[in-house]
Amino acid sequence: MSRVVGAKLGGSTFPKKDLYGGFSQARDYLINLQKEGNYPVAIVSAPEGMSDVVLDAERWLVDHEFESKIPIVVKAAEAASGSKERFVKGIKNGIMGLYSGEIQKLGSYGGRLLDEMEEEVEKLRVYLLEDGNDQVRKALPENHSGRWLSGMLRDVGIESVYLDGMEVGIVASSRGMVKRAVSSMQIQESLKNRVGPGRTPVVGGYIGRRIDTGEPIILGRNTTDVSGAVVSVGLGAREYQIIKDAPGVYRIEPKITINGNTIEIKTDVIPFMSYNESCQIAIRGSKVVHPSAIDIAEDADLPIRVKSLGGEKGTLISRKSITTPENPVAAISTGLFYLLSVNDSAMSVPEESRGYGSLVTRIIADSGASYADTATPAKVMSFAVYSSYDGKKVDIEKVKKNLEVCLGEYGYEPRYVGYRDVAGMSLTGDAMRGTPGMIARTSGILAKEGISISMQSQSDEKVGPTVINYYVESGDFERAVRALCRELF
Repeated sequence: MSRVVGAKLGGSTFPKKDLYGGFSQARDYLINLQKEGNYPVAIVSAPEGMSDVVLDAERWLVDHEFESKIPIVVKAAEAASGSKERFVKGIKNGIMGLYSGEIQKLGSYGGRLLDEMEEEVEKLRVYLLEDGNDQVRKALPENHSGRWLSGMLRDVGIESVYLDGMEVGIVASSRGMVKRAVSSMQIQESLKNRVGPGRTPVVGGYIGRRIDTGEPIILGRNTTDVSGAVVSVGLGAREYQIIKDAPGVYRIEPKITINGNTIEIKTDVIPFMSYNESCQIAIRGSKVVHPSAIDIAEDADLPIRVKSLGGEKGTLISRKSITTPENPVAAISTGLFYLLSVNDSAMSVPEESRGYGSLVTRIIADSGASYADTATPAKVMSFAVYSSYDGKKVDIEKVKKNLEVCLGEYGYEPRYVGYRDVAGMSLTGDAMRGTPGMIARTSGILAKEGISISMQSQSDEKVGPTVINYYVESGDFERAVRALCRELF
């Protein structure tokens, strides 16, 4: 059996209020893996909040009126007086001011690491000032974590080298989708002699090279999970660990915020769950594991373990589900949606309705939004539109206006285009597949609470994860979710 263990260390592992403590804990965790007979490879995200510093700095350079809420950017903007050079210098000084005090806690080795970090932050300054490749620029903060952790490992006698995603051999399509077979071969070649007893390489996530041009490309937001999965597969790891600030995957998030109100729910960590179940709750908004990372792991039959640095077993994600016919639901994921509806009599005329749905979905996408579900009764199409997409709040008024204008341009005259806030609840569990009466059982729980369902959908259980989705008025959400948890868990 392979002794290689992939260990993805996210930004929350390196908190800005205690960078020294975070990196020290990560180093000790990797050392303990070595002591237990494992051969770890670390995959790292940027220090907490540092990617946001770069993104906000980019926004200010485009629009000096942009108002950031990040102290480093705010201070740099105030001192810049409109000067790009002064602003970028302020960003560099702010980052080094954050880093230097923490690095100096390392003692004699701190001086050498400080020089390395100065070099990396200077690279960021140059890329910002000279408008360098934005794909590389966005991934530079990952280098900060990588060099810091690798340096701390070397300081205690562990042979360690830092490589970013491009250097290690991750390749992707022009859309940032990882090319698994090619990446795996190149990763194996890059790291095969750098993993083993007393050797722990560190890899930066988030970036790779385009397979067609060789140019740098970002793999997408929050994709260090994906980098870690493909690195672990490439090395034939026995397990891929994702280290978070939570003890594992909860059956439902213990704190849920809906319309500014935070609901606390008593819940448990699931000891194990299937790839299908974890992928479903990830797609529906649970910040557990990136769905693409789950897909990569499943294809290679690679177990994923979600845990904290100080935790024990956490949650193991594999082909095994905790569900049974008696207890068929593994987890519930939730989210805030807009229930967007279009009413048009043309939908009831076959000659007029052909292509209507594809036109509406294209307008939604072109307006910067995405939808989770749709229902199509006579003359109406309803869409559960995510309230935020790609990390940004959706401008639903813009979506509505674009629908009215664009449908009119195509000769349609919808009677109504509107929306309202709803809360979505997605129930998933492998044992739900083939179990009669699941909709009756779960909708009955809501009915007992006097809760009306605004929209409902169910997956085709023969071709994918088994899931039932309910959408209710946001004011009914707390009662709905508490009732479901009480009866199902």
